[in-house]
Amino acid sequence: MAAAISDLGRRRQPQCELCGRDEDGGKVWRKILWEEQPFEDCYVDSSFLEQLRTNENVREYDYWGMSKASAAITQQLSLVFIFFAIFVNSREHVWSWHLLAGIDVVVALIGYFVMFYCAQTELDMWQGVKECMLFSATLSILSPVLRTLTESYAVDTIWALSVALTGIHLITHDYTYINGTTYKYAGTISLNAAIFTSVLLASLLHSNEQVFSFVLFAIEVFAVCPIAQHNIKKTAENLHLALALVLFGTALALMWPISPSISVVLFVAVGFITFVCPLWLMHAQEYKKYVGVACYFVIIMPSLCRSEIQGPWDIAKVEPQQ
Repeated sequence: MAAAISDLGRRRQPQCELCGRDEDGGKVWRKILWEEQPFEDCYVDSSFLEQLRTNENVREYDYWGMSKASAAITQQLSLVFIFFAIFVNSREHVWSWHLLAGIDVVVALIGYFVMFYCAQTELDMWQGVKECMLFSATLSILSPVLRTLTESYAVDTIWALSVALTGIHLITHDYTYINGTTYKYAGTISLNAAIFTSVLLASLLHSNEQVFSFVLFAIEVFAVCPIAQHNIKKTAENLHLALALVLFGTALALMWPISPSISVVLFVAVGFITFVCPLWLMHAQEYKKYVGVACYFVIIMPSLCRSEIQGPWDIAKVEPQQ
């Protein structure tokens, strides 16, 4: 190692491009394999690091830009809490199934108008109505089966599974699609977890009408809403932020009568994600500017703290022709 450091400190002498000799007649190291050179295998020339580039792909983050991007997470968290609040109100007979069915119709109409005004493609209204009617008829037939699906299971088991599946849904949700970064929804696992959760919770309801209305609401929220959110974000970012605020306020208003402590947890979680996490990420990114810096982010977020180096030793990258 000492020999390598001393070699790195040696000045590079002008050399002949053909034979590799410097002005003093000595042999100068060249990065070639077709000629034997009078140097040891571990020899490191001072020119070796001339093309070194560190952290060339480091992305500079903007605080308010990241805070706005977190609106997608706020929307999804709020939708999940709204979903659970509606379930509790339905199970405790606070809300009738007629009210929940009316909410389903309102959500469907809002989703259609959002798609109509924001989507880039034309929508066939009558085709959509026929598909909705067919799906609703199928769901109404399956409602008695769904209501008795988990009769042999304890309520605590169903709640535990529902909470676990909700966590999977939030972790695997495709937030990049909601933010308009990608054009294809890739949250299949998230969607399946959410629908499975709705089926488990629907089995705790008291009537077939409640099951039908609740599962239909879950499908609208978890399967259709991401498409509407994506189109809103692509069309008007301010409307996207306003939607996050409306959903967040609705979630707090619905959860507060049920459990004030859960409402406080939701408020703190959204505040932490929106305002603290961007600062945390920007602070972690500062360590990428230094090679070999030891910081606690190595344990928490190793990908953010790892420094990148590029040089002539890397594999050649072939850029495809456009």
